[in-house]
Amino acid sequence: MNFSIPLEPAKGRPAFIARARERHEEILEHKPLKLLELHGAELLPEWQRRRMVPRRPAFREAAGKVIGAMLEHMDCVTARVGAPRSDGHVTPPGQQGTIGHEDEAGLVHDTGCSITQVRRVISAYVLPGPSGRRYQRVEKYWSAATGTWAYTAHRVVYVFTPLFFERLRLAADWADEQKAAVVRRAERRQRMYPGALLEGRERVRSLAHGSREKRPHGAPGSPTRAVGATAVTMPTPTTDAAENSARLVAMILRGLRQKHPEWGLERLRAEAEALERSGRLH
Repeated sequence: MNFSIPLEPAKGRPAFIARARERHEEILEHKPLKLLELHGAELLPEWQRRRMVPRRPAFREAAGKVIGAMLEHMDCVTARVGAPRSDGHVTPPGQQGTIGHEDEAGLVHDTGCSITQVRRVISAYVLPGPSGRRYQRVEKYWSAATGTWAYTAHRVVYVFTPLFFERLRLAADWADEQKAAVVRRAERRQRMYPGALLEGRERVRSLAHGSREKRPHGAPGSPTRAVGATAVTMPTPTTDAAENSARLVAMILRGLRQKHPEWGLERLRAEAEALERSGRLH
């Protein structure tokens, strides 16, 4: 069977994803009845399961492609299919692109399967199937056009359950991978990138000494190859220094919030004040 898909693996993806895909494809090709729920055999005794007929090869091939693409999109912390966001929600890939762009996004594009095949596989794997569950977020809003309350539905988010990895005989490996993923995410949240720091420091210097191009030689952050300029002393603080400092802290705080949306307000404010102080000292 051909389980290859046009979706390229993401850079830095965990090795567990590739192992789960390989095990799933191996079972579909050689021992498909191991996926009991996929064949409706979970309630049958052992002796009757031997009489079950496997699903058609074409369906199993499509299942390997669709589930493989969903595994490539899986968040290893929550087991949700999609890209995790800083607010805790997940943006799922969707089954097909928008109208007029059906071949540019979604599982249809990632797998090379038709929309009918994708929907049939998802329907078979969702509970009581072997793959897991799904949920759809619905929000209530006031419609100005009709003058009444209305509802809007977001994309369905699919979640791999431990039962899926049990059928692949990877339950213990999946538990270890989840623990490692939690540690990796915590480390990323504590990591600070230099972009916001340098930008905040430059804003502090430009407020006190003007733009970098017009700063005199010797001023903090001025060009090091200035010709014919003489060193000058730092200007004395003005009566509006406190107001300027508060305004600058707010500017730096907004920049840090864009770089680190997972930080709380207290940490953002503390980092912004520290940057403002370091800018005045340098």
